[in-house]
Amino acid sequence: MDEWSEWDKRHRRQSCQGGSEQVWATSEFQLKIMKTLPRCAVTPALLILSATLAFALPNAKQNEAADHGLYPKNYEEIVHKYIHENFSDPYSIRDLSIQKPTKGWVTGAWIFGEKPITYGWEVIFAINGKNTFGAYVGLQKIDLVVRDGKIVKVMNLTHPELTGGSINAPRF
Repeated sequence: MDEWSEWDKRHRRQSCQGGSEQVWATSEFQLKIMKTLPRCAVTPALLILSATLAFALPNAKQNEAADHGLYPKNYEEIVHKYIHENFSDPYSIRDLSIQKPTKGWVTGAWIFGEKPITYGWEVIFAINGKNTFGAYVGLQKIDLVVRDGKIVKVMNLTHPELTGGSINAPRF
């Protein structure tokens, strides 16, 4: 069952024994983890890690006292640059509104070499733009976490599942 045929290697699927179903491997990273870590150790390790992080998150007082880097005076320029580099049709933008930066923080995954907590300035903006089909997608709320003039993390607050999770507190 663990051996891959040539055809399956190219298409990233593996046949299950005793049936005709196909199991899809989602990424190279998942395959690497599945081969290197015993499956029974992954779930308890993730539970322990999530419990540890839940108690280590900063409160409002710690957030206020932390070093967030330089205040991004050019935050509007940072937002416009992000839009031009990441939106499929940046010239079709409607309803852009940019909020002033506020102190904030994001959590990182140590398994990817990220710091557990990164402090920065949150620049939240609302935007409506066209997708690759030429249709407007509706108003989206985006959170850029900026530190020393560079974007550290991007979160889609309207659809957090598109960016891997939500930021430290609900904004609605």
